[in-house]
Amino acid sequence: MEKNNVDISGATGSSLTIDPVLASDAGSYDVVVTNDCGSVTSTPVALTTSTLPVITQQPANQTDCFDQSVEFTAAATNGEAPYSFSWEMRKTTADVWVSTGGNSSTLLVSNIGTGNNINGSEYRVTITDACGNSTAVSSIAMLTVNQMDLKTLLSETVCQGGITTFTAATLGSSPVGYVGQLNGSTISNGGAYSGATAQTLTISNAQLAQNGTYSVSAVFNITQPNNNGAGITTCQAEFIPVGELVVEEGPDIVASLSSQSICSGTAITEIVLSNANGTPGTTYSWTRDNTTVLTGIPATGFGNIINGTLTSLDPSNSHTTIFTVTASTINGCISTKEVSVTVEDNEAPTNNFCPGDFTVSTGAGICGAIVNYTAPTFNDNCDGNGLAGTLVSGLASGDEFPPGPTTVTWEYTDAAGNGPVTCSFVVTVNDDVDPTALCQNITVQLDASGNAVITADQIDFGSSDPCGAVTLSVDKTTFNCDNVGINNVILTVEDVNGNTATCSATVTVEDNIEPTAFCKDITVQLDASGNVTIAPPTSIMEAVTIAGQVTLSATPTTFNCTNVGDNTVVLTVTDENGGIKTCDATVTVEDNIAPTVLCRDFTVQLDGSGNATITVNDIDNGSTDNCAIAKGFYQKPILPLCRCRTNNVTLTVTDVNGNQAFCSATVTIEDIEDPVAVCQNITVQLDASGNATITAADIDNGSTDNCGAVTLSIDKTTFLIAIMSVSTL
Repeated sequence: MEKNNVDISGATGSSLTIDPVLASDAGSYDVVVTNDCGSVTSTPVALTTSTLPVITQQPANQTDCFDQSVEFTAAATNGEAPYSFSWEMRKTTADVWVSTGGNSSTLLVSNIGTGNNINGSEYRVTITDACGNSTAVSSIAMLTVNQMDLKTLLSETVCQGGITTFTAATLGSSPVGYVGQLNGSTISNGGAYSGATAQTLTISNAQLAQNGTYSVSAVFNITQPNNNGAGITTCQAEFIPVGELVVEEGPDIVASLSSQSICSGTAITEIVLSNANGTPGTTYSWTRDNTTVLTGIPATGFGNIINGTLTSLDPSNSHTTIFTVTASTINGCISTKEVSVTVEDNEAPTNNFCPGDFTVSTGAGICGAIVNYTAPTFNDNCDGNGLAGTLVSGLASGDEFPPGPTTVTWEYTDAAGNGPVTCSFVVTVNDDVDPTALCQNITVQLDASGNAVITADQIDFGSSDPCGAVTLSVDKTTFNCDNVGINNVILTVEDVNGNTATCSATVTVEDNIEPTAFCKDITVQLDASGNVTIAPPTSIMEAVTIAGQVTLSATPTTFNCTNVGDNTVVLTVTDENGGIKTCDATVTVEDNIAPTVLCRDFTVQLDGSGNATITVNDIDNGSTDNCAIAKGFYQKPILPLCRCRTNNVTLTVTDVNGNQAFCSATVTIEDIEDPVAVCQNITVQLDASGNATITAADIDNGSTDNCGAVTLSIDKTTFLIAIMSVSTL
């Protein structure tokens, strides 16, 4: 036997048994039959093995709302297809597993929450392949049914304005939201409602509109995917009633007066209580506060009428008592209301009698008058009428009043502190006596600024008035240089009541202060003619400390070249009253004008030594200066000797004050001397060819020239044998 063309060890029989068959036994099998005549190989057969199926998709937990449908799905691999599916379920873990559904990879469970498919039911599947191989049982998937938990309906009766709550219960997963209804209409948070989208609904300040049946539905998340349609992620349970509310209308208290104010010790206006709702059998009780200060009415009472007298133990201050009224119906609904009574006097007093303004004259020999008048009286709503007041300013009747107006003020404040109300009138005492004016003459001196100031007290000589102090004034208080001499002034004397008198005096103004002069140093420049003049003298004046007109003069004022440098100048200041003052100034004279330079060209010959010399005067052509020329010099270029050429020369002229100017001149240098020629005799030898050659240097014996080197030349330089003899060169 062979497997995959390889002999199988020990397989030499006519059959081959494989037990057990393993996955590694898969392959191609054949048999080789051999006899004495040879061998033959059979047609190969294939052995295929398969593995156990494996669950690749476990059933998943499913969640949805009551009466909906869900699906549990499983999938497998390996083994031999097709697969068969065996689904089982149980209602609780205490129950046995029972078969359910058909042979399908998906188990459809409809109308969840009914029959056996209740909340918490469990499901599993076993998958078998075509070879009868089965998988292990799948994991358990749970069914969660979301629904409202029906509880006993809660009935609540509250008084109007009361508060109550209703709470819903659910089964399954935790809700993600709630929806509340009243009598089948959806409610929302706000007003009387809070928690309209929560498990507990709170109804506050309940009114008749909140009567009715309250229902709640919960919203749950559901398993994805599901059978509710694409994109649906939640489900909503059916509404169930959670409570019935009956709001009973309570009493609506009406008081005939909700507040009032009275004076201490008077009766309050009767307060009548009633129920605006008209509920029969309503009873009333009340309490009040502030019973320590406000007395007369008990702290508690019963009935629908409140009356009595209140007296304040602190009448100067306002005090209020609050009556808290409680109304009860026969079914126990209660309402409260507050009414207040304030014991106070908040009305200001008024004038009963108030004198008017009047005028009297001063008495003989006194500065004033004795005045009698009738005192004012006042009325008050709580204190009474014709009440005496208090004098707060001015004088009492029978006092001596001073001249002029005197305001008299009386006032009244009632026992509760209202006011004050005032009564004011003016008593005018006329003073008809003028003061006595006395003057004296004075002399004053102008100060350094040319001014003088006087006061009325300097002119006064004891002015007075019977009524006391007087006020002094003078018609002219300031004087200047224009007022030197005698001036008339008028002194006015005024008493405290406006009566006036005058007198005249003379004021003699004198100027005894000399002027003060302050000089300043200046610098001036000589002009082209060598002169300068300072004018006017104010050019050297720094300041003059004197008022009025002054005359200025200075010595000296003109300067020339001899005054270059510092010069002392005296400034004289004379005021209009003859006062004289001098000061010294330094006038520095400067010459900053350069000389006027004029040049001319010049020609010079070299001497026997090859040199030439020129002077300033050779190139100066009449240079001048506004003062004087101190010196002149020229600057020549550095040149080789014995050059016959033109040279530029700069002439510098400096005046006596150091000012300089420049000009240029052309100096032409000439050489007119001949050189000195000196010769010597020589003897030369013919060469092998019968020739001889000489140079000028052979003949020269020290020829010279005043300018140095010379150039030599001879008229014959070659000689032949035919003419060999003495030659003259």
